[in-house]
Amino acid sequence: IPKILGFELFRKFVDFAGSCIVHCTGGIAAFMGALVIGPRIGRFEDGAHDPNPQPGHSTPFAALGAFILFLGFLAFNGGSELAIVGEDHAVVVATAFVNTIIGGASGSITAVVLNYAIAWWRGEQKYWSLLQMINGGLAGMVAMCAGCNVFHQGNTWSNDLLVNLTISISLSALKIK
Repeated sequence: IPKILGFELFRKFVDFAGSCIVHCTGGIAAFMGALVIGPRIGRFEDGAHDPNPQPGHSTPFAALGAFILFLGFLAFNGGSELAIVGEDHAVVVATAFVNTIIGGASGSITAVVLNYAIAWWRGEQKYWSLLQMINGGLAGMVAMCAGCNVFHQGNTWSNDLLVNLTISISLSALKIK
């Protein structure tokens, strides 16, 4: 296999849990739904770039939904091995479970710390947000889906750090709150 600067040019594509098609389809469907439906009524005034606040989120329901999704991610990632008895199936399932849990935890921690640091850098009010932790945890678990069976646990932390940094910097550059 040819290498440039120590990196292999042609790598085998690995998508353990089918996350590529699942998340691509979900993202396209969400985008098309948002495009067809449009912004929420009252969210933006004519010509205004800053959204109007819309209180009314239920934090307990958001946390419950995140917990249900967390269990779903464990079933999705661990169950993608389709076996647990014989050969190394149990090791692969255990690795998928551990990496999914670490992915959710590191995503949550990274998101809440980045939220606090960006608020400090902008000179805004600093706060720890459960909703940011939920979003970061979900992003971390999504980032784990494709390679949760082969990632080393240390790589899991760095992968989620890069994912959350990318999301936070992108949202900060766009000034999306």
